[in-house]
Amino acid sequence: MRERGIELWLAEMATGRAHRLTEPVLNAMFGEPMAWLDASTLVLRRLPAARPAAPAAGGAPAGPIVQESLGQRAPARTYDGLLANPHDAGLFAHYGTSELVLATLDGAITPLPVRGLLSAVTPSPDGRFLLVSTLHRPFSYLVPSSRFPVAIDVVDR
Repeated sequence: MRERGIELWLAEMATGRAHRLTEPVLNAMFGEPMAWLDASTLVLRRLPAARPAAPAAGGAPAGPIVQESLGQRAPARTYDGLLANPHDAGLFAHYGTSELVLATLDGAITPLPVRGLLSAVTPSPDGRFLLVSTLHRPFSYLVPSSRFPVAIDVVDR
């Protein structure tokens, strides 16, 4: 990991040499940003090539956040680090958005037409397909991102 981001390096055991396969563009917000497809190809979650600037804070909120229980006792779980407001949701979407690329050990990068809040990417056993889980709005302020709406797609590499 570098100051500007996460790079992928390849170390050759026989020679002891290492060389960089990617610039510092990997996105590890949802865990490991890479997975092996076969002996010479990886699928990577990287930052979008043309990512805009992060959303700026909006200042004072438009109004209070109101939650009602209608006078009845209702137990509710509590979690640390939840989204607190629309600005948090915008930052979550900004920093979590990734795009998929295939990378070979010789450094060739092939973009795939998959972009979004890619929370999981799992290759099939033969490496021909990818099972891609993508988070979607509406985001909740009451539960962690693991409970947000998710779409699961099969992508042919």
